[in-house]
Amino acid sequence: MRGHVLYVEDDDPIRYLYADALRKAGLIVQEQKFAADALDAMTRSRPDLILLDLGMPAGLMSGIELLVRLRTVPEWARVPVVVLSALGDLVNPDIMGRLNVSNVLSKTDIRRDDLVRLIGDILQRQGGESGTPSSPGRSDSERC
Repeated sequence: MRGHVLYVEDDDPIRYLYADALRKAGLIVQEQKFAADALDAMTRSRPDLILLDLGMPAGLMSGIELLVRLRTVPEWARVPVVVLSALGDLVNPDIMGRLNVSNVLSKTDIRRDDLVRLIGDILQRQGGESGTPSSPGRSDSERC
């Protein structure tokens, strides 16, 4: 699988876990702890996909704010975004649709291999060389 993923997640252990799974699948993963830092990163290098947590520490730019700002910049407006958040079950699907979010996932319900497969599928649809074969049966130990 090939592609560049910008992963914005303030929870270090969660970020390390998913970033590691994406790297093992062959993706380049750029990690940012905070949403505002992700904006700076976007000015230096445009990712093929953004994996975004919505909840950020109080007083800092939220994931939603980042998403809104991304969609106002023409060269970033079409970058696929996958929301991976503890708030995944609570977000308004209409708002996410208007912000052109590819998928909204709950951290508690997604397995690492499922996330890797989903991102590979999105990147492949975008014209990349990504894609991973499906693998039947996953153990609970793969759940994050």
